[in-house]
Formats: sequence, structure tokens, C-alpha cells
Amino acid sequence: KDYSCYQVTLRKRPVWMDTLGVPKDDTRFIFYGLQQIIQDVLQNPITTEEIDEADRYFQTARQNGSSFQWDRSVWDRIVDENNGIIPIKIEALPEGSTFFPGEPVIQITAKDGFGELAAWFETKMLQLWFTTEVATMSRHFLDYSEKLFQNYGDPAWSEQDRKILSQKFIADFSDRSCASAQDSERLGMAWLTSHRTTSTMAAGYQTWKAAGEKPN
Repeated sequence: KDYSCYQVTLRKRPVWMDTLGVPKDDTRFIFYGLQQIIQDVLQNPITTEEIDEADRYFQTARQNGSSFQWDRSVWDRIVDENNGIIPIKIEALPEGSTFFPGEPVIQITAKDGFGELAAWFETKMLQLWFTTEVATMSRHFLDYSEKLFQNYGDPAWSEQDRKILSQKFIADFSDRSCASAQDSERLGMAWLTSHRTTSTMAAGYQTWKAAGEKPN
């Protein structure tokens, strides 16, 4: 309760790398998706009304036959002492960084009696595995496409020509394969970390907004 620290890692090379022909010794990931999670979960201050609602809900939730026990006083302190701003510290790699399995990519710390909050939000940070894996897949597909154009394309094409063609060669189709609008947008944006083409209009729109409404 006084002090808590969590680290997030991705543990192993995914199986799809073998299917795509990625060399066995290449275990690199591309870190992506934390910024969107922080905006969704931590951008708005906690309010007393939300705490009251949570209190009503936990009275109906059951834990071994009794009402779920939670420490409301911690959340009241967030509102009373911190203007609703959740007092956790998040340290992470910059978006787009390369890292390896087992390497910590996020560290979440909470102290001064707020230690348990790190556990509450560590679970949300773990959800970036999905966007990170799609961003990684996008980068490997780019390598795959570049090799195709190098081996079978016009010999007159420059390296820059092959790069641009490769970035437009494959679309993500994430809107057809996702379970929700949020997944579709986030995975489409992850795909666009290495490519210039998406079949997901909402992902294109969100990327345009994130870039300050600049063409991308």
C-alpha cells in the first residue's frame, strides 16, 4: 500500500514470425500503443460522482459471498488532495522504439500510501501487447514486400521507389477482423507505423487527427 512498482515485458517471439519467414535470431518488437491508453484512462480527473457510482457497484459485486471490499479512502484522497489526478508515475520507451522479449518497456510506480494504484493500472498498460504486435508485424511485412519488389520488380526502380511501393502494397483490413470500433482504430493506426495504406477509414482519420490534421 505504501509503495508499489510494476514492470511490463513481452516474453517471447510470436509464432507468426516463423510463418512470415522472419529469421530465428530476429526477436525484435516495435513498441506502440501506450499513448492511446493513457489518453483513454488517465486524461480526465476522477470525480466524487464516479467514486460514489463505484461504491454502489461494489456493493452488488460478490467476493466469496460478501460485498467486494475496496479501499474507497484511497480514491477520496485522489479527489481531495490531488484534484482527481491519479498519482502514479509511468516510465516507458518512446513510441516506435525497438525492444526485445523480456526487456521491460513500461514501469509503473505509486507511493506515499497510493501503492495499490499501480496494480489497478498495470492491467490497462498490458493491453498494448496487441498494438505492439501489429506494429511489429507491419514492419516485418514491409521487409517482406521490399524483398518481393527487389527480386521481381522493375530493375530500374530505385531503393526509394521500392520503399514507397512496399509501404502501399499491403492493407490491414482490420475493420473486418476486429471485435470493436476501438480495436479497429488502434490496430489500423499500429499498421500505419510502417505502411501508408489502410482499409480502415476510422484508423486513417485518427492518425490524421493525431498528426495535427496533416496529410500522412
